[in-house]
Parts: sequence; C-alpha cells; structure tokens
Amino acid sequence: MNAQNMLKITFYKKYTLQLIISVCVLLLNTYSATAQVVVTSAGTVNMCVGGAYVTIPAFKVAEKLNTDFAASGSLQTYELSAPSDFEFNPGTGTVAIPATTDISFATLEVTATKITLLYFLNTTAQKDSFIFNGLQVRAVTTNSANDLRFTGGTASQNQNNLNQYAHAHFNSANANVSLSVSTNIVCTNGSDITLNGSPSGGAYTGSTGISGNTFKPAIAGVGSYVITYTATNNGCVGTDTVHIAVKEAPSVTFFGLASTYCSNDSIDKPLTGFPAGGTFSGSGITNSTFFNPKSAGVGNNKTITYQYSANGCQSSSTSQTNVLVAPSITISLNPDKNNFFTTDTVLIDGNPSYLSPGGTLTVTGDGVVTNVVGQSKFYPGVIGQGTSTITRTITTSNGCSATAKKTVTVISSSGGQIGGIADTVCQSANQITMTVNNDQGYYYVYYYNPSFGYTLDANAYIDTDHTNGIGVFIPTKASIGTYLIEFIGNNFGLAYTYVQVIGPPAVTIINIKPSYCSDASQFAIQYTTTGNGIVAFSGNGVNNKQFNPGAITSFNVPTVISYTYTDVTGCNSAGTVNTTIFQAPQNVGFTNLNSSYCDKDPNSPIIVNTNITPVGGVGIFSGIGVDTSNNTVLFNPSSAALFNGSQSSKNYSISFTYTTTNGCAATSSKTVAVNKLPDVHLCLYSRTQVRNTRFFIDCNTRKISDFLI
Repeated sequence: MNAQNMLKITFYKKYTLQLIISVCVLLLNTYSATAQVVVTSAGTVNMCVGGAYVTIPAFKVAEKLNTDFAASGSLQTYELSAPSDFEFNPGTGTVAIPATTDISFATLEVTATKITLLYFLNTTAQKDSFIFNGLQVRAVTTNSANDLRFTGGTASQNQNNLNQYAHAHFNSANANVSLSVSTNIVCTNGSDITLNGSPSGGAYTGSTGISGNTFKPAIAGVGSYVITYTATNNGCVGTDTVHIAVKEAPSVTFFGLASTYCSNDSIDKPLTGFPAGGTFSGSGITNSTFFNPKSAGVGNNKTITYQYSANGCQSSSTSQTNVLVAPSITISLNPDKNNFFTTDTVLIDGNPSYLSPGGTLTVTGDGVVTNVVGQSKFYPGVIGQGTSTITRTITTSNGCSATAKKTVTVISSSGGQIGGIADTVCQSANQITMTVNNDQGYYYVYYYNPSFGYTLDANAYIDTDHTNGIGVFIPTKASIGTYLIEFIGNNFGLAYTYVQVIGPPAVTIINIKPSYCSDASQFAIQYTTTGNGIVAFSGNGVNNKQFNPGAITSFNVPTVISYTYTDVTGCNSAGTVNTTIFQAPQNVGFTNLNSSYCDKDPNSPIIVNTNITPVGGVGIFSGIGVDTSNNTVLFNPSSAALFNGSQSSKNYSISFTYTTTNGCAATSSKTVAVNKLPDVHLCLYSRTQVRNTRFFIDCNTRKISDFLI
C-alpha cells in the first residue's frame, strides 16, 4: 500500500485513543425508518468545472444497533466511486471512529476515481461508526449534478445496500467562457480587430494594443500575442484565449507626379514606386507605371495610389494632382483652301477669335502679319512660290496652352478649268472623268474634315493621263462631304473646283406597326426623308401609299412592304419594312337571349356560337344581369330589374367580347328589355250605400274614396 496515498489510523484494544474532532458543518441524516445503518450526508457540494478541488464536508456511516456492522475475521472494504464528470484528490481525507469501538483498524485509500474504506471489525459489542473528513473533489468535464453513493466492497452492513444512500450531492457549473476574433493574422496597418468575448462583462488581457474589446495592431506593434478573456458566469470564473500575430506592413512611397498638368498633355509621365514591384491605380494611369493627364481628364485632386505587398501585408501611398483645363484652338483661312496664288490675300482666323483676360494669342509663320488690333493675314506674295506653316497659339491664365497649324502652298494660276464633273455627285454614281484642256499636270483630291481641314484622299481619284490633263474621280470610294479637286500644271499653275458628295437618301417609315389585326382600317403610310424626292411603295395590301391590313389573306407570317426613293440629284435608295397580320375573330355572337323578360322570369342560359374562329381565344360576357359565377352564362332578369329604379321597363345591353391569342378582338351585343310586374294588393273593406255612393279603401294609401254605383 502506498504511504503517500493512504492515511492509516490503527486502533488496538489495549490502548484508548481520544480523538476530538470539531466539524463546523451541518450534517444531514438520510435514512429509512426501517433501516439499521444510518448515513449522514455531507449535503450539497457546489463547484466549478475545471476549478480547484473543493473539500467535502464530513459525512458519517453509523450503526443504529451494535450488530448492524457484521463482524469478520477478514479486512472489509467500503467503496465510494466518483460520480461521472467528477474526480477526487488522491491522498486526501481521513476517517474517524469512536473512542470506544469494535473497530480495530480503519484507513482510507483515495484515488481520482474511488474512495476505499478498509477496516477490521471482530466483534459487535459496541455501536460503531465511520466519519469521513477532509476529502476533496472537483468537476472535470461539464456541468453536472450527481450523488456520492456506496458503490462496492466487501463490507456487510445491515440494510446499507449498494447505491442506496447519498453520502453527498455534487453540483457543478460551467463558466462557458469563449473568445473569438475575425482573423488571427493582421498587419500593423490593418483594421482594428473586435474581440468577441462571451459572456459579456469580462476583461481582456495580454497586450498593450487592447482597448476595451478592441485589439489595435498599430499600437500593439509587430509580434505574437496571446489574448485572454476572463469572465464570471454561472457563479464560476472562466477564461479563453486567442492568438493574434501582427506582421510588419511595408513602408511605401512613389515619385514623379507633378502638382499640376494641362488637360491636353497627352505625353505619359513615368512614375517610380518604392519599393519597386507595386501597382499604380487611379484616373489617368496607363501602361502600369505612367500617368497621362489627357486620359485622366480635367479635375482637381486626382488621386494616384501606389500599392505594394510584402510579407503578406499591403501598404499604399497616395498623392494628388490637378489637371487644369487646357484651351482649345482652331485655325481657319479665308478663302478656305490649301493652295493660293501670289496675288491672294488670306485672312487668318479660328476659335477662339479673341483673347480672354490673362492670356496670350499669337499667330506666326512666313508671310503672316498681325496688325495693332490683333487681326492676322497671310500674304502669299511675300514668300512667292513655296510653302508656309501658319501657327495659332493660345495660352490662358492658368499656364496651359494650345496650338493649331496649317501648311499652305503658294503657286501661280494656270488659267485653266476642271471640266466633266458637277458640283454635286451621288456617292453611288459611276466613275467620272475630269479634264483640263490644253494643259499637262497632276490631280489632287482633298476631303474636308472639320477637325483637321482638307486632307488628301488618294482612294477617291486616279491620275490617268498627265500629258493631257485627264483624271478620274471615284464617288464610290469617296466619303460623304466636301471635296476640293486641284490640278497643278507642270508650270505650277493651279486649277480647282469644289464637289459635294452626297450619300443615298435615307427613308424612315414611322407608322408601320409590328402587327395588325385583319379588321384594322386602311391608313396612309407616313415617312420622313433626308431630302426632296419621290418615294414609291409596293407590296401586298399597298395601294397608292395606302396600306390596308384587311386586304391581307396570309395570316401569322411577315408581310413585306417595299419602298424606293430617288432624290433630285439622281441618288436613290430602297428598303423594306415588315409587319404581321393576325386574323380577327370571325362568327362572334351568341343566342338564346330573348328580346324582353319579366323580372320574375327564370334565369335564361346564353349560348355562345360554336363556329368562332380562330379557336383558342378567350370570351368575356358583360352587362347588367349577366351571371357567370358557376362556369355557365345566364341572364338573370330579377337581378337586372334591380337597376330599373322607378321605370317599369328598361333596356340593357348584353355584350360578348372574344379575344384571340394574338390580341385581336371582336364584340357582339344584344339589347334586352326587362319589365317589372305591377304590384297587386287585395283589401277587405266594409261598404255602406248612402245616396247611391259606395265607400272604397285604397290598399296603398289607406284613404277612403267614394264613387257612384
């Protein structure tokens, strides 16, 4: 037997040992009136799950009669097993016996799961008892309630059977404390983490970064932290922990972004991020690491962000710039062409034509002169034959500027004319041969773009015969708009003409619906065009620009209406528009409705025509007195008569509307008269003849009248 786990108390009959035990506890006796052995319970022992050992108050097992404990020449055992969810403190506790006793030896063996009393009892001369003191117990798993009972051994005790008496009642409670967080890994620049401790009212410890129920990684700094939550619940104190790792966020910056730009600056500005390898974002970022002011657009405080990730953490740096409004400028010449004679005088203008306060407007170029009032002119004779680039530049008060340029050529006139081509040409026309009589040279065809002026369109012409001044203009390869056709002779003389290329006229049909019912009325086709010309329509149901849906006999298939249009220049276009004709209901009607009824007549069934087409539609009756409540159609004269009012007879219209699945509808109506029967009353009266007069009582008014016999 292990000496550390057992407290032995040995008694010998030739010695007397006085034990004085003071136990300040209320002992509760639990026994049956017929039982001999008395078990005095230690009462209820409360404890917390996972808490420290709790001392069990003393409890007693005693004889009521001196023969209740059976004598034996062998060692007897009395076992108390730990209830489920509880365990004893091994090696604790003592057992006390009376000073005068038959018990010659008693001791306790205490393990985590069992208390064992070992004793010798040789005679039954005395009333004997055992008092258990100083035993300790704790709750180990979950909240529970259970009794400490006699569970085994060799002891023979009168009517103290296994599990019969509760020596003590154990009651445990669980604090049920928990702690959770949304994430266990955070960067120093990350968001604060809410500490979710339950139940509420506890305290958080473990880091300087804790404020209330919030963990602040920026304050805590880099490291690994164990956060503990301590709270009281169910009378017990409990704790729970979480681990939070705070990682270092990288330090980030970037360079290359100026404080201001102009909105017409289309040059990419390189940006450099540190550390390298991050990502730029924001308005105007192009090609990953460049800022383009023009792409960013006008605005103040345009925010550019550089983001960089390292060690699982992301940091960013932001900077702002302002994109200022850049002015816009155009250049125009009057006369508006690219080639001038030395004798011409050319007025230079454009938008804006005047200068706003705080800015500058300049016009430069060979042969350009600006007078004191700001008017600029180009004099071709100053440079003679050759080219000159004329430049208009504007700078506004915010420092932004814009430039427009135009290059012109100065030549001498050939005195010839370009023939064979009209002022207006249809884009769909055939190739046109152009000639300049008695001259040799080359043709140039320029297309006018409002944004860029005249530009060479090499696809729109063929310079076929240099020696005879012959060229070909190709309308089908030209764009719609204005063309300048120039012929430059071998002596640098110039002939030119302007040609307007027009496209096919556009026709828009504005009142043809996607579908019609076959009973729709004929109507005039309405349309709009882009010019003056002749429009002709054709197709089923079309006659003299009128469309008649009722003339169509093919239902539920597209009906094609075609049109052609020719304008005064000979340009033409053609097209089609589709509509679908759905058959209107046929043979819609009903029978078995009389022309008149009395209000007391019985209900009259109404019978719908059985030959209505197309089938599959829905029919609805309407009118005063119509009753469709029982999946039948009846005319109820008495119901209709309620609406007669003071009239003895009144006409009512009964209608039946049939609607096809395509939405076409037809209605059949009939008029029925409802007559109210007169009220007839029978009255008894007495009569007396006085001078040949009879007295009569009116049943309705109760008045007496008389009439002659």
